[in-house]
Amino acid sequence: MRIGSVPTTCRADLEAARKIAAAHLRQLRADPRAAARERLGGYLLACEWCFLIVTTYALVYAEFAWWLKLTALVPWSLYAGFALDTITHYANHWPLFRVRWADAAWRLSAIAVLFNPREIHHVHLEHHRTYNRPDGGDVPYTPEMIGHSLWPHFGRELIGSLRVLNPLRPLADEVAALAATQPAELREIRRVRWAFPLWVALLLALDPWNTLLYFVPFVVMVGSFASELMNWTDHYPGEARHPFRLATSCEPATRAERLFAAVNHNTAATHLTHHLFPSVHWMHLAALQRALAPIYARHGAPRSLLLTTLLIGNPWRLWTTIRALDRSMRAQAGPGA
Repeated sequence: MRIGSVPTTCRADLEAARKIAAAHLRQLRADPRAAARERLGGYLLACEWCFLIVTTYALVYAEFAWWLKLTALVPWSLYAGFALDTITHYANHWPLFRVRWADAAWRLSAIAVLFNPREIHHVHLEHHRTYNRPDGGDVPYTPEMIGHSLWPHFGRELIGSLRVLNPLRPLADEVAALAATQPAELREIRRVRWAFPLWVALLLALDPWNTLLYFVPFVVMVGSFASELMNWTDHYPGEARHPFRLATSCEPATRAERLFAAVNHNTAATHLTHHLFPSVHWMHLAALQRALAPIYARHGAPRSLLLTTLLIGNPWRLWTTIRALDRSMRAQAGPGA
């Protein structure tokens, strides 16, 4: 974020935050163990990724009572959706293996859960770039949504998640632009898009009922929906021109919040810090954020709504989180609106 584009009331604190982050980075570069910890972090995320996919398929296709399967899949699909989104996000900033063939194999494995890491990567880079533009950063809502209920929006997003099975859906502008700059990556994106319906067709041929009744709603739909909801909780209310209120954060204050932050690898807890200093590896963001906490407090940095049992699949928390977003969005219209 350019210093000249932020409010004058927070420029001094933004400069102070940058100095704190620069000192933090110098300390990390001087520590020979930091790089080893980062590599280990990537390997552990890869192990978690495999565990999530294997467990998801076991729950979807194992033969046991339908009510027991639903009881397991409702919370699991929420937990796995957030976890897969987190791993994809981090892997797009810091490759899991830093070996070309291994990272390509990881991207290929994402077809099993209908994630397209290359496409997500370029959309996400554009998301970061928007905060350096004079017209403001990326926020999850449009002006027309202010004052209106969000329930219809989230309902449409849940049903609309099926569009991932349409390989001909429009490309984002930043992805289409790869035709001139990185055509090989665009070809990979298109191939993975076509792989999605082919993979689901194969699953339908092998086990039509479990695929229709469980894989499509709990993997295809809930996975995409979890990513959409996480984007909201990471950026709402989202003051795009204010450096300390453009995204959310949360310094865990209780044992439960520390547990949820650990499960989520501090993604929700440190998202504001990640936006301000995206070059800081995810494993070190929590320590940097603790140093920045007084600055955040002075400017009323918004608190994440996600650091709850929703991250471990509590469906009641899904309801209350969307309800909180909905009430806040309707309240923005002001009294009597």
